[in-house]
Amino acid sequence: MSKAKLQANVYRHGDTFFVGAMAFFADHPGATNSQIYAVVGDMGGPPTDEELGATVMDMLGRSGVLDASLIDHGSPTGSVMARALGLPSNSVLEAECVNVTVSLPRDRLLVRSRRSQGPGGGFVGSGLPARELDPDSPAGVVGAAVREATTDALTASASVLRPAGSWKGEHPGQPSVPAGGAVTVRRAPQGWTVTARIGARGSESATASTSVAQAPSDASFEDLGRAVTQVLGQRDEDLRPGDEDPAGGERQVLVEADEYGLTIYPQAISGDTGVWDVPAHPDLRELPRQASLADVGQAVSLVADEQTEWG
Repeated sequence: MSKAKLQANVYRHGDTFFVGAMAFFADHPGATNSQIYAVVGDMGGPPTDEELGATVMDMLGRSGVLDASLIDHGSPTGSVMARALGLPSNSVLEAECVNVTVSLPRDRLLVRSRRSQGPGGGFVGSGLPARELDPDSPAGVVGAAVREATTDALTASASVLRPAGSWKGEHPGQPSVPAGGAVTVRRAPQGWTVTARIGARGSESATASTSVAQAPSDASFEDLGRAVTQVLGQRDEDLRPGDEDPAGGERQVLVEADEYGLTIYPQAISGDTGVWDVPAHPDLRELPRQASLADVGQAVSLVADEQTEWG
C-alpha cells in the first residue's frame, strides 16, 4: 500500500458503523471528510470483524488527495456522517456517536479512539495510546481493533453520550431553535435563570431584560433547553430593560441565535470590570437550528460545567 496520506474515519452509532475516506489537501496540511463512505451493521446486528475490517481497509485505500468535487461540505441537515447514519443533525451525531480514525503513516496502521464532547463540542483525542497493526493484517484483525477502539471511546465518552436512537423522541420534526436572539443562562444552587439580553451580539451579554424563565437545578436537558428557546427569539425593540438576577450564581453561559443555529459561550467574572463576560479565546459550542431541546439543554449544561476563569 502507498505511503501517501491515507486515513479512514469511523463513527459508531449503536450497532451501525459509518466508515468514510478522508480527503487531504494537495497545497496545505489537514484533511476533511469526503463523500466516499460505506455503512455497515444495522438493526439486525453489528457487522462481523471481517466485514468491518474489509470496509475500513477499502476506505483507507480510497482516501488521499481527492478531487474537490468529492469533498463533503455539509448541509443544513448535517454532515455526510449524520446523513448516512439517518441522524437529523450534527448535534445528534455528537450526542450519540463515538469516533475512531485509522491512518497509515510509516507503514504502520494506527487505530485511534476519540471521545465525544457532547452536542456542539465535536470529538477530541481520548488520551489512550493508538493501536498499531501491520498494514497487511487480516481484515478480521483490523476490524477487531477498530471495534475495540470504539468500545474504548464509548467508555471515555460515557459522561456525555445519550443512548443511540434517543433523538427520535426529542425532535418535533421542525427546527426548535429560533433564528435570532440572545440570552444568558445563570446556574445557581436554587436553579437555572434564563434572561433575554438587549443588544447582545458578538459574545457580549449587554443589558438584562424583564423576559426571564426559570428551571430547577435538576431540570432535564429537554426542560432546560425548552426554557432557553422560549426566551430566545425576541427582538430587542420588544424587550424592556430589567435587573440582573439577585441570586448571584456560580456559572453563566451566553447563548446567541442566528439563522444558522446557536453559538454558546462560557462566561466568568472579569477581574477588570467585576461583571460576567466571555474570556478571550473561549471554547465555543455551536448547534444547528435542527438541534433538539435536549441537545440545547445538554450543551448549555456542559458549558456551565467547564472551568472558565479570567487569566
